[in-house]
Amino acid sequence: MRDLPRVGLSASLVATKPAIACPGGVCMAGGIGLLCKTDMAVAADHVIFGLPEMKLGILPMQVLSLLQNIAPPRLVNEWALTGEPFDAKVALGAGLLTTSCPPPSSMLRSTG
Repeated sequence: MRDLPRVGLSASLVATKPAIACPGGVCMAGGIGLLCKTDMAVAADHVIFGLPEMKLGILPMQVLSLLQNIAPPRLVNEWALTGEPFDAKVALGAGLLTTSCPPPSSMLRSTG
């Protein structure tokens, strides 16, 4: 049997180059799981994050296993149990993001 390339979350275990996440508008559910597996994460201030699975009665176990190594436990509990969205400022404070920045369109307007 030939070796098949790794895909998805397991690919980050053998990656030879850094992975950088840059969500552009909404980063929910499994998107947060992918974000957790990157080496750096940068998001614009307007990006919204969340674990909405709980509102459907589904506990986001796979994402929680990744989040518990990054964000403070009480915040992870709040996100998982309420399913309420949170902004980039909260994500940055929790360590989910490396940095946040203004949206690209506002940067273009400010430079002329």
